[in-house]
Amino acid sequence: MATAATQIDAVPWSHAFGRGFAAPWHGFVYLCKQPTLWLYGIVPVLLNLVITAFVLAILIAAAVAFQVYLHPIFPEGWWGVLLECVTALGLLVAAGTLAFVVWMLLLGILVGHSLGLLAKRVELQLGTPADQMRDIPWKYQIVDSFRDVGMLLAINGGSLLLHLIPLLGSVLGVGVSLYFDSLLFGAEAFDYPLMLRGKRRDEKWKFLKAHQPYTLGLGFVTLLVGLVPLIGPIFMTTAVVGAILLYHELEPTARQGGVPSDPEA
Repeated sequence: MATAATQIDAVPWSHAFGRGFAAPWHGFVYLCKQPTLWLYGIVPVLLNLVITAFVLAILIAAAVAFQVYLHPIFPEGWWGVLLECVTALGLLVAAGTLAFVVWMLLLGILVGHSLGLLAKRVELQLGTPADQMRDIPWKYQIVDSFRDVGMLLAINGGSLLLHLIPLLGSVLGVGVSLYFDSLLFGAEAFDYPLMLRGKRRDEKWKFLKAHQPYTLGLGFVTLLVGLVPLIGPIFMTTAVVGAILLYHELEPTARQGGVPSDPEA
């Protein structure tokens, strides 16, 4: 008789990617069938919306400040227009990068904590004993958020350099960025069931490597839809629930185990 691990390995790559891609939808269906969970799910959604509105307000304020304070100092004529356009572009990139960093950090720390509470409630409903889970500490959320932002900046900054290669550079840059961003977003969703079980970082990446197509599918759809205003906050919440459901499918012993270890180790 084939073991569960063998059956998982036998799943075609495209089918595994599709199951990861569909996980947020399964999470949404599960939340609709368990409406009491929305009491926990609505908090990260509202926090996400507030943080997004806050960051957008900062960008709008920066644009207004540029128009009011900097625009008048540029000389008239084509040279002044060119200088103003270059300055505006540089400030736009700087402000956009800063806004993205602030947005990701606030989401990771504040929304991440609320999603951890939701994840624990889902695990309890699925039958995971409370003594086999541990609370996700604030310190871990903060450190993990800074690490994720750093990795995103490094990945996408490095991918920009590939665009300098003639002909195939842009294709390689987009492909590399999309692959690693999807892997990181998928890992972030799977992080909740893994953190609740106290998995150490090497254990987490061992799981993610063993189920890479699932992780990429989940991360790809989260990357595409999770950043869409209004829809994104709900989608990111259902993606976490979907990741937990998928984790239980991939790990038949998810409800079993010993005392959880320290995830910060």
